[in-house]
Amino acid sequence: MLALLLAAFLMQLPVPGVPTIPSRRVPQPAISSGGPRFWETRPPEEWTRAEVDRLMSDSPWAQTSDARVYLASAEPVRQAELLWRDWLRRDAGPEVRVEPDDDYEDFLRQHPGEHIIIGIVLPNPLLTPNPREVAEMEKKSRIKLDKRKYSMLAFFPPTPGDPVLRMVFPRKFAGDEKKLTLELYLPGLRLPFRNFEFPIRSLEWKGKPAL
Repeated sequence: MLALLLAAFLMQLPVPGVPTIPSRRVPQPAISSGGPRFWETRPPEEWTRAEVDRLMSDSPWAQTSDARVYLASAEPVRQAELLWRDWLRRDAGPEVRVEPDDDYEDFLRQHPGEHIIIGIVLPNPLLTPNPREVAEMEKKSRIKLDKRKYSMLAFFPPTPGDPVLRMVFPRKFAGDEKKLTLELYLPGLRLPFRNFEFPIRSLEWKGKPAL
């Protein structure tokens, strides 16, 4: 139940039998490509819930279809994840334990900035994929930097307190890449093979690349 609640909050999707958490959203104008974006003009502590939801669903670092896929290693996304966890703790009360996966946090501390990490929120985080799907995910998920391809190194499965599947890939940049392409096998989806493209020139925060 906790994982469903967290996923519903993160994806803003209704889940049968699970009460929704008020988002306290204020209508916001759509992100414009012509002017400054909120992550460029204000620090994370001033971002609103609607803005965080937008950054993690439809932004230079995120795309959403029937699953939400985002660049979890990008610093603005890391900041957004910290914010939504804090908001959920306050909304749900002390009886709900909302904590990131310990193994994942240990991995980040031991390998700071060494990998590209993809976060995926699936529609049903409690669905346990069968071993064949896990094997397909490990074998066939990869990223492309222009034409160079890199296979997945490891993954961290969703947990009750952190319902996000995280895939780990090597960070190998020459400095002149134009496009990051994700070729992912997402277990549990009717059509599990998905491609996502991110123009690298748009993945900047505070004037620096943010992947």
